[in-house]
Amino acid sequence: MIPDDKNREHYSGVTRLLSRLGGVFSNSYFGKLLTLFSQSIWVFLSPSGRRVLSKKQILWQIFFTGFEAIPLVFLVAMLFGTVIVQLVLNVMPAVGFGDLFGEVMVIVIVREFGPLLTAFLVAGRTGAGLATYIGNMTVYSEVDALRSLGIDPIRFLTMPAIIGGTISVLILSLFFNAIAIGAGFIFTQIAIHFFSLNVEIGWTIFRENIFNAMTVNDLIMMVIKPLAFGMIISTISCYQGLRLGNDVREVPQAASSTIVQSYVLIVIANVIISALFISQYLKTLPGLL
Repeated sequence: MIPDDKNREHYSGVTRLLSRLGGVFSNSYFGKLLTLFSQSIWVFLSPSGRRVLSKKQILWQIFFTGFEAIPLVFLVAMLFGTVIVQLVLNVMPAVGFGDLFGEVMVIVIVREFGPLLTAFLVAGRTGAGLATYIGNMTVYSEVDALRSLGIDPIRFLTMPAIIGGTISVLILSLFFNAIAIGAGFIFTQIAIHFFSLNVEIGWTIFRENIFNAMTVNDLIMMVIKPLAFGMIISTISCYQGLRLGNDVREVPQAASSTIVQSYVLIVIANVIISALFISQYLKTLPGLL
């Protein structure tokens, strides 16, 4: 059936509207982030990208983002785990919810604060550093030099940063969870011994309470959240570095913008991902509802 003039005019108007909206979105902040991320993933997945993929660059990014951040993550996880475990072991029995120890530990450390705090640490340390690194290359025309030599900056800079950074955040998040739970238990036992706390719990009961409280959704969250946070941090860092001009004073501004914007988007992403599993949250703590 051939559309009449009115239908053709209607379709043409809808097409122009969608095209205009698409143009507005692509020129917006989120559109530029999404474009940079999609281009990097396309290069990584394309056959030509795999042929010229520099494993050395990705490994260097993993070393810079993950390995060098281990001492900081270890310290924060140890302190955080100590505080949380002691609060849970002392406060919850006092208010009548001692049997929900495992569920609370999983929610506080594994689901929520483990990935969140890890992402904050990486954004403040590695995100700012990556933005400064790429920003200096942009300011001193090194990125333009790459293009003049026929080297795609997306393939050479952005793609390794996003892939390596995302993998590092996932590994660091799992490391944070393990250290927080293990260190929390150790320091709790020390506190029980020296301060005569009215709590008796061994490692077997401690471990079984946590593992029995974990579900498939928890395992999914342990992977999805760090991956999402790693993508956000790496993409924002690369975008802030590549958007600079020739003024070296813009470099520290890009670093600070990376930290602030990463924090905001990480919190937004955390809320959205957690909201997808809100029904499971409600089922986990029936005694508190």
